[in-house]
Formats: sequence, C-alpha cells, structure tokens
Amino acid sequence: MRDAVKTKEELADLIKVAIEELTRNYYELPSYNTYLPHILLEIGECWTLFIKLVSLK
Repeated sequence: MRDAVKTKEELADLIKVAIEELTRNYYELPSYNTYLPHILLEIGECWTLFIKLVSLK
C-alpha cells in the first residue's frame, strides 16, 4: 500500500490496490469500512513525509 500511495492519488485507485493485495494473498475480503481507515492512514503518513521533505528545502 505504501508504494501505491506514492504513485496514486484517487481513493478508488488505492482501494483497488488494497483489494488486489488481499486477493493475491488469499485473504477473505473485509467490508469497505474495515480497510478504509488504513488507507486514509497511509495517505496521511505519506503526505506528512512529503511536507517534511519539502520544508527542508
């Protein structure tokens, strides 16, 4: 997921990546509300890192 957040911005694209990763590893798919907070957390962490890197310059 972390790599996907670096290259994709649309929430729908990130959800698709999460679903693909779960099915690739033969996990039973959770409800939408289960994985949405995790995706939003990854987005927040990447943006925080981005802002820190930009502010250093």
